[in-house]
Amino acid sequence: MYDNTELQLSALTNSYIEAFDEWSSSPDGQLWDPRPSRSHKGIPPQLDRITQDPGVMGGATCIRGMRVTVSMVVSQIGAGRSSDEILADYPYLESEDIAQALRYAAWLVDYRDAELAAE
Repeated sequence: MYDNTELQLSALTNSYIEAFDEWSSSPDGQLWDPRPSRSHKGIPPQLDRITQDPGVMGGATCIRGMRVTVSMVVSQIGAGRSSDEILADYPYLESEDIAQALRYAAWLVDYRDAELAAE
């Protein structure tokens, strides 16, 4: 099971890197940083399966407006469950839902807000 999980996470990491490379350039050639900043609110438009609605699950980020949170999906992957196991338990999910949940989580943790010390 460890080898399968390691391979799966490696494939998802590569998928995230490819998606980041695709997102990082805009049509006008300017670089776009998908990480959140003080002025950047919301979900990147490339993550079209990730939704946030105050009336669904208390405003938590969810998959396609369903009562399945990004946190639940990411937590299950972190606990060693495979995508196939999650898809079997939640037949209304698709593999792209899981991939986008992981990309969204990676997008969130990639942000670093460093306060500079006053000199």
